[in-house]
Amino acid sequence: MTLQSFPSGDALLQPQFLPVDQAYQFDFQQRGNQLTLSWDIADGYYLYQHRFVADPTVALLSEPTLPEGTNYHDEFFGDVVIYRDQVSITYELAAASADQPFVISYQGCADAGLCYPPTEKVVYLQALQDTGAVIMQPSPTTPPSGSELALPWWSIALLPLLLVPIVIIRGKRAQQQK
Repeated sequence: MTLQSFPSGDALLQPQFLPVDQAYQFDFQQRGNQLTLSWDIADGYYLYQHRFVADPTVALLSEPTLPEGTNYHDEFFGDVVIYRDQVSITYELAAASADQPFVISYQGCADAGLCYPPTEKVVYLQALQDTGAVIMQPSPTTPPSGSELALPWWSIALLPLLLVPIVIIRGKRAQQQK
């Protein structure tokens, strides 16, 4: 006779949570300067809109427009916007070298009460030529204003000083060749 064990009543009531990578299945696609990040979100789970934070070292042409989500009152964050089922965000890259990492951080919760810690995914970019356009740096709060993108006046004034060593070296070489 074989004895079988059955879960106790408490074990049947405990919710089973998916691992973070199953709750939020991540995918990406890069076409030229367009990088699209996508998440398929399992039933009973959601992602916070305000918790998407992109790597500030990757130059962007503009801040992405986040898709419309659902208004939600969260006990920890207050009134927020969340995504259920699926969400995609497209970034316009200004320039990228081959295999340059693009890091995206995000966070979500399960309706049954578990909030995951912030999660990061790394995408290795395809090489992209500099377009010469004005570059924006991603920010979790507000995008930079136009005045923050301009070079300071003194950087142009220092340009002739950078050429002085080249002129001196060439002059010494010319004297040595005589």
